[in-house]
Amino acid sequence: MTDSIYKGRAQKEENEKLVSMINTVFAPKDSTRFDFRKTLPKLYKTEYNPALNNMIVREGDDIKGAVGVFYEDLTVGSNTLRCGGVGNVAVSLDSRGKGYMSDCMNLALDDMIKSNADLSYLGGQRQRYAYYSYEHGGFYYNYNISKTNIRHAFKNEIYTDFEAVPVKPGNTALIKKMYNLYLTKAYRFNRPFDKFYDCLCSWRSLPYVLLKNGEFKGYFTYGEGMDYVLEFMLLDYSDIKHAFLALLKHAKEGSVNVPVAPFHNEVLHFLSETAELCSIESSTNMTVFNFRNTLYALLCNKAEFTPLIDTECTFLIDGYANKENLHIKVKNNNITVDYTDKKADIELSHLSAIRLFFGISPIRVDNLPKSFAALLPIPFFIPAADNV
Repeated sequence: MTDSIYKGRAQKEENEKLVSMINTVFAPKDSTRFDFRKTLPKLYKTEYNPALNNMIVREGDDIKGAVGVFYEDLTVGSNTLRCGGVGNVAVSLDSRGKGYMSDCMNLALDDMIKSNADLSYLGGQRQRYAYYSYEHGGFYYNYNISKTNIRHAFKNEIYTDFEAVPVKPGNTALIKKMYNLYLTKAYRFNRPFDKFYDCLCSWRSLPYVLLKNGEFKGYFTYGEGMDYVLEFMLLDYSDIKHAFLALLKHAKEGSVNVPVAPFHNEVLHFLSETAELCSIESSTNMTVFNFRNTLYALLCNKAEFTPLIDTECTFLIDGYANKENLHIKVKNNNITVDYTDKKADIELSHLSAIRLFFGISPIRVDNLPKSFAALLPIPFFIPAADNV
């Protein structure tokens, strides 16, 4: 007798079964080597009911395929974008070739569209996810800075009374100070306080506070190998030299990589003067369900940290969720993105639109005004703590 097949959202009672299955898929030779609960506690702790955020294929009682969809609001100045982070894309080893990945991905995409998500992001191989409307988008600057850089940049002025101290989960007072500082960011994913520490521990990161004579001055997170600084915030960025002197004392090899959002100007300016190396890298794979909302919010954000040239253009985008005919205008650093009946200047496929607006790889678009090209790419960034 053939087992019944279910395709849809998992049930709360399947938390343990789901996590066991995806752990096994991601570490098939030894499932004890990889544990989603330790790697991403903000999503996979039992109390967070990860099964309810998963689209699955179930054969009889066994989960054979799963795709997680985790919703987060992204605050961008005075605008909010509803985002769907996609993760734990997995099909059990004995069920490959049955189309279960496609089933789960399509269920996830349908759910995000029905829930009015503006965009979605995931990590993974580019072409694999292009089938499901995702393309490289967003970018960040990746700097490498060492103790040697600091020593030569500041000569003998390398004493600091700052110290970097690990933060334990029970230190509520310090975590509250870190959280209040995080809330001052104009561009931030809306992490609830009860998950904030777990968010900072994403990808086995290690949260630290920066103290001066016991007084809270900021915080950062080290990646698991102590060679990446994945999040960095200060109360006063005039203290940035002292902060890096303190954090570099803990660096595994005496240097660290620092991914920096293109709008974190204080850190960019310091590292551009001090760091050894810099590269520009794609932030994620992304898809957009509502180009109007996404373009407006992210262009407004760009206008907050850099002056924009006056320009305008009308685009007809054959989007995955909808066709959108949009007139985009910048005037005196003010942004308008409106639906219009006006004939489009440029027609774009879904993937080409993502590459043009948000990507760092060159794309040829005939008739694109040079003044509009000067706006691009439009910054979008997923911090490690918010990735899934």
